[in-house]
Amino acid sequence: MRLFIYSMYLCAFFLCSVAAVGQEPTVKHQAPPATTKLLCFYPHRDQFWIDILRYAQAAAKQLNVEMDTFNYSFDTSRIIDKLDQLRADNPYHGVIIRLYDKDSEIIMSKIQSLGIPAFTFNSEPPDIFYGPRTRYAMWVGHLSPDYEGSSMILAERLLAVARKKGLSSFDILAINGRKTDTPAIAYSSGIRKQISGVPEVNSINLVPGNWDSAVAANVFREEIAKNPKINVVWVANDNMALAVLEEAEKLGISKQVVIGGIDWSSDARNAISENRYHVSVGGHFFEAALTVIIMQDYLHGKDFTNQGINLSSGMLAFTSETRNQIQTFLDLPPDKLDFKKLSKMHTPRLARYPTDILEIIKITNPVSHDLNLSASESQWLIDHPKLSVGIDPNRFPVEYTNRDSQHLGIASDYLTFMKKSLGVTFTYTQYGTGPDVLQRLEKGDIDLLSATIRTSARDQKVHYTSPFLSIPIAIYTRSDAPMLATITQLNNRSLALVEGNDTEAIFRSQHPEITIIPVPSVEDGVRMLSQGKCDAFAEGIFIANHAIAQAGISNLRLSINTPYNHDFCMASQNSTLISILNKALSTIDPADREAWIQKWVSSRVDKVTDYTIVLQVVVVALLILMVFVYWIRRLSSEIKFRRQVQLELQVAKSTAEAANQAKTEFLA
Repeated sequence: MRLFIYSMYLCAFFLCSVAAVGQEPTVKHQAPPATTKLLCFYPHRDQFWIDILRYAQAAAKQLNVEMDTFNYSFDTSRIIDKLDQLRADNPYHGVIIRLYDKDSEIIMSKIQSLGIPAFTFNSEPPDIFYGPRTRYAMWVGHLSPDYEGSSMILAERLLAVARKKGLSSFDILAINGRKTDTPAIAYSSGIRKQISGVPEVNSINLVPGNWDSAVAANVFREEIAKNPKINVVWVANDNMALAVLEEAEKLGISKQVVIGGIDWSSDARNAISENRYHVSVGGHFFEAALTVIIMQDYLHGKDFTNQGINLSSGMLAFTSETRNQIQTFLDLPPDKLDFKKLSKMHTPRLARYPTDILEIIKITNPVSHDLNLSASESQWLIDHPKLSVGIDPNRFPVEYTNRDSQHLGIASDYLTFMKKSLGVTFTYTQYGTGPDVLQRLEKGDIDLLSATIRTSARDQKVHYTSPFLSIPIAIYTRSDAPMLATITQLNNRSLALVEGNDTEAIFRSQHPEITIIPVPSVEDGVRMLSQGKCDAFAEGIFIANHAIAQAGISNLRLSINTPYNHDFCMASQNSTLISILNKALSTIDPADREAWIQKWVSSRVDKVTDYTIVLQVVVVALLILMVFVYWIRRLSSEIKFRRQVQLELQVAKSTAEAANQAKTEFLA
C-alpha cells in the first residue's frame, strides 16, 4: 500500500513537471528593455574561461547588451551571497551561469525569487525532474557541450592519427576527470562506444585524472611503467593532456605516443602546429556568447521552445589537417564576427539557433558569410585542407617560379587570397605540356590548375572557374619584315606557337590556312623568329614581351594585335572545388585585382610603330624643307639685288638732277 502511495506521488510530480515545461515564465520586465543588462557567473580565470568571456563580451556589445561578470572561484557560496545582495537592488534583466550539482537548487530558488530569467551553460544536462521550466520557471533554458559526442570524436581522430603513423595495434590509456562528474561519465561512455568493435585495439585502461594536470602526469608516468606498449593517450582536457605530453617528452617517448585532449586551448593549438601534439576537440568556448544571444532574444519575445529547452553544442577536432580553417576563424578578433546572424531578432528568417561549432564558424565568420558556402562546401574544405596546384613555371607575368622555386606572378596573388579566404594550404607542382597536365588532373596528382584557358580538348574532362585575368594575344614579326594589316596575311606562311598551349588550339581551329610550327616554350618561339626560322610568333602580349626582353632580342616587333585573349581561369575535375573558388573570386575587390596586375606589369604595352614608314615621311619632309629653304634664300637674294638696283637708280637720278641744275645755272 505504501509503495502504491509513493508511486502515485511520483506520477503526480512527474505530470506537474511535464505540464510546467513549455510554459512562459512570468518575467519581471514585461516590456523589452532598451538596453539589456545581464550578469554572467564564471568559475575561474584560466585561458579557457578568458576565451569564453571574450566571445561573450563581443556578442553582448554587438547586440547592445551590457554584461557584468562575477568570478566565484569555484565557491558556490559566493554565488549565493551575490544573489542575496541583488534582492535589495537588482539592475539585471537576466543571469547566465555555469550550473553545478552542489547548491544548484538553492541558487535556482534565489534566482526565481528575483523574478528574472536564468540560462545555464557549459555544464552537464539537468535531470528531467529538475531542469528548465519545471520546478523553477525562471530557469528558461540550458546549453551543454555534447560530452559523449566530443569523446567519440577525440577517440576516432586519435586512432586515425595512429593508423597514419603506421601503428597496427592500439593500447589506449584514457585519463578522465573525476569519476562521479557527469561530463566524465559521458566521456567514458563515448570512448567505449567509439572503440567498440575496432579490431586493432588491444587494451584500454580508463583512469581518473581529476581535471588536474599534476595528477594526469603522475597517472601517465605510473601507467606507462606498468604497460610500455601504451601508444594512444586519450585525455579529458587539454591542460591535462599537455602535462602528459611534457612527461612523455621527458621520458623520450613522445614520438611513439599519440596524445589528444578536449578544449581547443591556445597552448594545445600551438603544440599541434609544432607537430608535438595531435588532436584537440573543442568549440564549446562559444557557449556563453550563444547564451547571451538567446537571452537577448528571449527578453524581446523570441522564445526557443521549438528547438527544445535543453540544447547541446557540437564540437570539432583541431588537427594538423583542419587547423588552417579553424585557426583562420580563431585569429579573427571576436568583435569582427557577425553575431547578429545568430540572433532571431536581427535575422528573422533564422528558424533555429545553430549550436554546432562548424555551423557557427560558417555563419559568423565574415569571410565565410561573404562566400555563402553551403554546408557541403564547408565540410569539403575541412576534409581537404591541403590542395595540390599545378603551375606553369615560365609564363610571366601570369605565373612563374624564381631560382628558389617560389611561385610568383598575378596568379600567385590570387592563390594567396584564396588561402586566407578558404583557410587551405597549397603545394605546388610544375607541369609541362597541355596533355601532360590533363593526365595529371585525371590521375588526381593535381587538384587544381592555377591559371589556364578553356580548350575544347579539356572541356569534357575538367571544370573551370569564371575568368580572373584577360591578356590580349599578339603576333610578332621581325623588324625587317612588313607590318601585318590582317591575320590572313599569314596564310600559307609559318607561325610558331608553344606546343600544347592554349594559343596553339585557338590558331589551329580558327586559322587552318596558317602553317603552325610547334615550339617547346615561349623562349624557343621568340628565338626561332629572331633567327628567321619562321615568319611570325603569337603569344599573350605580356608573356611574349617578357621573353623577348629576357633573351636580349632586339630585331622583333609587335606586328598586329589579334581579336583573341587569354582568359585565364582556374580548373579542376572537382565541381565542388570550382564552386567554392568561384564564390571566393566574386568577393575580390576590383581595386585589388587592378593592383595585382600593375604589380607585375609595370607599364601598358602599345603597338610598335613601323619605322620604315616613319623614315619615308621624314625624307619627304626634309625634301620639302630643303625646297622651302632654297626658295627663301633665292627670294632673299633677289630682294637684295633689287634693292641694290633701286639704290643705283636713285643715285643716278640724283646725279642727273644735279647736272641739270648746274647746266641751268650756267646758261643763266
